[in-house]
Amino acid sequence: MAAVAALAALPASADVPQVVADTPVVHSLVAMVMGDLGAPGLLLDRGADAHDFQLRPSQLRALKSAGLVVWIGPEMTPSLGHALDSGHEGQDMALLELPGTFLIGHGDGSAPQAEGHDHGDAHDHGDTDPHAWLDPANAALWLGAIAERLAAFDPENEAAYRANAAAAQESIAALDAALAGRLAPAQGKGLIFGHAAYGYFTGHYGLGVTGSLAEG
Repeated sequence: MAAVAALAALPASADVPQVVADTPVVHSLVAMVMGDLGAPGLLLDRGADAHDFQLRPSQLRALKSAGLVVWIGPEMTPSLGHALDSGHEGQDMALLELPGTFLIGHGDGSAPQAEGHDHGDAHDHGDTDPHAWLDPANAALWLGAIAERLAAFDPENEAAYRANAAAAQESIAALDAALAGRLAPAQGKGLIFGHAAYGYFTGHYGLGVTGSLAEG
């Protein structure tokens, strides 16, 4: 019920679009860009499995009223791709499709995949690892793109969106530098992860991966 209530949240201004994000990670990115201008709704309950998530009728109704849906893409939430194809009248923004996004295949941190796919084509891109926000460069790129899209809806607040995105990008850059320093001693060493979803992270920081306890 909390997710449905969040979806129904109204923006702070009539010009600010009603935005829905698919996962908590995307919600955080959108919230940083919107700042005090509005609050995005969160579609996926925290702790829920994004890959197997099925939309409830109440969530489908709330989704249709959103002016903008920001989501990772069908590789992460295939059920959302089908919902967007079958009745959503607003705009959507699939982050994996944004030009410049660095994509890798499942289980490796090396082979980039081409961006750009249709909502319903998740089966055609099953080798793409959707956890792309774990590369800080992708997260920074997405923040800028989200600001541009929000500014297109709400030109009056364009400067605020861009300033918020820039501040968030600076925070990510600072965290990236701090992590790089702390992880430097582990570079090249074989690590075992609990989940096979860290290819972007390990690739970015030059970490070796021996294996994982669960698939992504």
